[in-house]
Amino acid sequence: EQLLPHMVALERTYYLAMNTIGPSASYAFRSDIRPDAWAAAIDGTRELLLGGNPPDAVFWMMATFARCMTVLRMDDMQAYERSLPQMQAFASALGVADESAIARRQLLARETLAEAMAIADTIAPRVAR
Repeated sequence: EQLLPHMVALERTYYLAMNTIGPSASYAFRSDIRPDAWAAAIDGTRELLLGGNPPDAVFWMMATFARCMTVLRMDDMQAYERSLPQMQAFASALGVADESAIARRQLLARETLAEAMAIADTIAPRVAR
């Protein structure tokens, strides 16, 4: 329930971004922010959210928000500035409200990846037999 307002904000941001034209044409994820990608990016994420899979929905919401914001920053700075508080509110709701929180999450991700790699290095020789 707490994620629904953020989903609505994402839909608005996506709509703005998919209707821009400009330098974002060269952006690697631009093809994910188009009218014909709405069903996967927005409807699919909403299905995850309402279907009882909020962790996956949150991942795709943030990924899509970030892609939309990149497009807007490249193509329409005014729309970017209007939309930024919505993405910041979503990030804050996830506990990532400022640069220090982002840095802590990055460190945690690196540590988790290092642990996963150590486990994989231990398992891989056994699987190869």
